[in-house]
Formats: sequence, C-alpha cells, structure tokens
Amino acid sequence: MQRQANLIIFSLFCLYCAQASLTQCRNDLEKWARSIYSTESSNYKDMVLYSGKWINDLGLYYPCLDVDSAEYVIFEVEETPAIVFGLCLPDSCTISDYWDLLKGNTTSSFTKTLAKYTSGISQSTSPRLEKSRRFLASSNIPFRKISMPRHHVYGIGDFTPSATLMLVICILLIILAIIGTAIEFALMSIRQVSIISLDSSGEGSSGSSEKSSLSVNLDMSQTYENQSKSIRVLLCFSLYTNFNKLFAVKPENKKDPLDCLNAVRVLSICWVVFGHMQLFRAQESVVINIDSVPDFFSHFAFTIVNSAPYSVDTFFWLSGFLQGYLMTQQLASGKKVSWSLIVAHRFIRILPLYMFIFFFGWTLTKYAGNGPKWYNAEEIMHKDCSSYFWTYMLFINNFVIPKNTNNCMTGAWYLPNDMQFFLVSLPVLYLYAKHSRIYGWGLLTMGIGFSMIANGAISYNEHFHAKLDHPENQKQYMDDLYYKPYCRIAPYFIGLLGGFIYHAYKKQKIGEDFDPLAGSIAAGINKNRTIRWTCYAIGLFLINFFIFIQYDAYSSNDSWSRRQNSAYFAFQRFSWGLGLNLFFLPILMGHMSFLRPFLQSNWWIPTAKLVFGIYLFHMIVGDVYFYSQQVSYFWCQMNLLLDAIFVLCTSALFVIPLTLLIESPTINLEKLLLHNN
Repeated sequence: MQRQANLIIFSLFCLYCAQASLTQCRNDLEKWARSIYSTESSNYKDMVLYSGKWINDLGLYYPCLDVDSAEYVIFEVEETPAIVFGLCLPDSCTISDYWDLLKGNTTSSFTKTLAKYTSGISQSTSPRLEKSRRFLASSNIPFRKISMPRHHVYGIGDFTPSATLMLVICILLIILAIIGTAIEFALMSIRQVSIISLDSSGEGSSGSSEKSSLSVNLDMSQTYENQSKSIRVLLCFSLYTNFNKLFAVKPENKKDPLDCLNAVRVLSICWVVFGHMQLFRAQESVVINIDSVPDFFSHFAFTIVNSAPYSVDTFFWLSGFLQGYLMTQQLASGKKVSWSLIVAHRFIRILPLYMFIFFFGWTLTKYAGNGPKWYNAEEIMHKDCSSYFWTYMLFINNFVIPKNTNNCMTGAWYLPNDMQFFLVSLPVLYLYAKHSRIYGWGLLTMGIGFSMIANGAISYNEHFHAKLDHPENQKQYMDDLYYKPYCRIAPYFIGLLGGFIYHAYKKQKIGEDFDPLAGSIAAGINKNRTIRWTCYAIGLFLINFFIFIQYDAYSSNDSWSRRQNSAYFAFQRFSWGLGLNLFFLPILMGHMSFLRPFLQSNWWIPTAKLVFGIYLFHMIVGDVYFYSQQVSYFWCQMNLLLDAIFVLCTSALFVIPLTLLIESPTINLEKLLLHNN
C-alpha cells in the first residue's frame, strides 16, 4: 500500500510539474508573440528578429542560439519537398508543450501567429505545395513534426561502437600507408647507395646516365620482388607508388583510341553530379522561393538537368562497350580463361571502396553536420540501413527494396545493375567467341527487344510520365521502372554490340575476319565517308532528340497521352545507346581527328580514375552540405551551378586519399596474391 501511495504521489508531482512547465511556456510564448508588435528591446524581440517570417524561411539559426533563454524550433508541414517554419522561441517550452498547445485548440497569440504562417500554404496555388495543402485540409493539427535541431547535433562524445570501429579502420589504413611508404623510401635509399658505391668504384661508369637510370628502375623492381611476402604486402600501400600510378599520363605516341572514352567518363560524372544536385536540392533543401521551382524545371535551359539520367545510361554503354571489346579479345586469343578469376576480379575491383564509403557514410555522416535542417538528416539519409545493408553487399538492392524508400545510400542502385549486366554478359560472350557469332548477335538483339517491351509495358500499365516529378510517378516509378535491370540493360547490350564491331575492326587491321557481320559494319564506317557522316548525323540526332524532347514534357504537364509516354520509355534507352555507338565508333576508328586533342587530353586520364569514387562519395558530400544549410536556399540557376561545382570538387578531394588508401592497394594486393605480380 505504501508503495502504491508513493507511486500516486510521484505521478501527481510529475503532472503538477508538467502543468507548471506548460503554464510557464504559455506565458513566455505570449510575451514572444506580443513582442512582434513591440518597439522595446528585449530577448523576446531578438527571438522574433531571428525567426523565419514566411513559408520555408529558416530565420537565423546560430544567432538564435546565442540569445539567452532561446531555443531554435522547426515546425514541419511536409518532409519532401521540405515545407517548414523555423522559429526562435523561449527555451522554457518543450516539444510536448507545443503539441499540447496545438491539440488544445487554444486561441493564444502564439497559435494565431502559427495560423498566419500556415495560411500562406492554403492560399498558394503552387503545385509544389499541393501535398501540404491536402494535409492542412485533412488535419486539425497543421504540423507533422516539431523538432529542436540543436538536440540532433552529435559530437565525438556521442560516438557509437560502429562509428568508433570505422574511425579505427581509417587510422589503420593511414598507418599501413605510412609504413608502406617508409619501406619503399628505405629500399630506394639502400638501392641508391649501392648505385653510388658502384659508380665510385668505377664499375658503373661505362654506361650513359640514361641507361643508368633505366637500370635503377629495373633493379628497384627486382629489389621489391626479392622482399618477403609480408614486405611486399606492405609495399602495396605505399603512397609514393600509388600516387605516381594515379596521376601517371601517357606520352602522345603511346595513346590508344580507347583513351577517348576517359573524356566521356569524366563528362558523364559531371552530368550525374549536376543532375543530382538539382534534384536533391529541390527535394531536401528548404527553398524559400519554392513557388518558383516548377517554372525552372519547365525552362528550356533546364532541359540538360531533366535529361541527366542519360548520363547513367552512358556509363552502362561504356561498361558494355569495353566488356564487349576486351572480353572478346581475350576469348578470341585462344588463351585459357579462368571464369572464376574474372568474376573474382570484378568483385575485388568494386567491393572494397564501395563498402568502405557505404559504411563510412552510414556510421560517421551524422557527426559531420549541424544546422536547422539537420534534425531529420540521419533519418532520411540512412533510413532502413540496419535492416537492408546486406542487400548492398550482395548487389541485389535494386530488387530487395524497403517499402517507399531506398535511401540507405543514394545512387547505389547503379552498381547492382552493372554487376548483373556483367554476369549476364559472360555466357553471351562465351557463346559468341567460342561457338557462333550468331549466338551473340541473336541473344543481344532479343535482350534489347525484351527491355524495350518491358519499358513500354510497365510505363503504360502504371501510367508513368516522361516528366520525372509528375504526380503519376510518385508511387512506384523508381522501384518498378528506374531501378530494374531489365528496364536499364538496353544501352549495355548496345555497347556490347559496339564492342563486337570495334573488335572486328581491330582484327581487320591485321588481316583477320573474326565476325563477318561486325566486320562489314566496321568496314563500311571506316572506308565509306558517306556512311561515316550518316552515322555522325543519326547519332547526334538521336542523342539530342531524346535530350530536348523532354522540354515539351516538362513545359506542358499533361499534354502527352498514355501511349506517347509509353513509346518514349520504350525507345529512349535503346536510342541513346545506339546514338552513342553511331557517334563514337568512327572516332575510335581514327576519324574526326580534330577532336582527338580534346578527347585524348592527359587531363582526362587521372580524373577518369577518380570517377568511380566520386560517384559513390558525392551524395555523402551533398547530403552533409544540404542538411547543414544555415539559412533558407534561394533556387536559381547560378546557385545550382555553384552547388554542383562545390560538391564535385569537394568529392574529388576526398576521393583522392580514398583511392590511394583503398582502391590502389586493393589492385596491388590482387596482383600480388592472385597473380604473384
């Protein structure tokens, strides 16, 4: 009985404290609201000054936190696109106090002020605010979430075990790099001393300085090979060697026509970053001129942004082209092929850097930011990571997708598609090179046809629209169409066919006829100027047609019929890959020589090696940058361009050390452990 009595007394005390807290909160909010119209200087007046005044006006976050007895509070109407109000309010109020005030249907000065804020949404006719208008019309409470962003900022003292482990891994990699570099410099120093000793004794004086330098390099290679396995493993982490490899360029007389594709790779990643920055700015950032955003998307100059998904199709085409050429070359050489090593090489090439960046972003990103929008950053960026991280490791995250979200690592849907395309291509290439060329052409043609039918049928059945942010696309567009390999494989298969043609061209140069069909196409392009210029014309037409036809889709919201949208989805990816084949095959055969200085510039070689890392890392940089915004974002083309440049350059600066610490050592270790090289 005594225990029950104590519990009742404690409950009543808590209720009294809560009531007292709410009463204090109400009084302070009344003073805050009255100070809006007051001319007297006070803390409440400063709070009003640093508060937002309209839809998506965040006010001034950091100055608010410097005011005595003040707390910055976000009132969220909609998460995506972000519709919020940022207010600097008395710190006597808790989040539960605000909910109690809103649910109590009180008519205080504060609730009247909030009603004025939300009335701007109800009166707006902007399509960007449609979801918010529906929510306000159907709910008695005008906000979905109330948050105090300062309470969502984490420091070193808040590190979780997984964050600590990730930091330890980073430190270990740095230590390995330091040790490997120190060992290499020690070996170089020892070798240099021995060379000097030989020269001083007269044994090395007979050769020229150039031969002596070459001899030193050859001797250094032998010196490395003579070391123990453990020393050679550590040498794989040497920053000196890996840096030289990363930024190595080719002399003009050793450049290959395929080096032109480095420029395509780099320009495509720039397009990817540019497109992502615009899309995620619109979705994640607090945009103060949100009513103007639809007008920008329908502007002709914005067509390049709207067509940015084609940059990913370009990567699929590149991957298919190189796979078709290089793998066919290997199979046609007659040498024994180890399929297990081929597959292992693919996984080893991708997984280490991919998984490092994945877990780095998941465990450490939440400690990197601060700002009024940071309150929901962790939830949005890494939603469902703990339940679905294994799907990323197995390259099946384009099929096993959490309901209504795929945010654990934005953009990672590309990698399972590319891996699945690679695995599908192996039996096709085997049949093509080892049995009959008809198998290769026939299977790839059927695959392209199936992909076109799948795109057309799915988009028709689910009423998808060419305009990405169309209301019909909000349901299952990404999961059912955009992520699925059978809808994305056409450019890869077109690239494989391009690889067959380029391989046949190379064989013709040495007098061999490997594939009669591919050979006749290659001969026509290479020897007939009319055919060659027709290829350029059709290729450029297809590329530009599917870029700029989207202007019509975005500028006229519902003018396209269901069949027109279905036809667009059916033909777009096939036509894009075909356009790239038609345009680049003549260039790779040595024509359009005036483009060669640009496409084969040495600048593209090292930057192309960073493309994979930039693709993985740029959204981590973008997320921290966007969610750490201190004030409301003004949407305009210049700001968007500056965003893309900043994120691209920052990502590259982070990826350089990641490449030196992870990707380059992985390549070295693979050569050492699997090939003893």
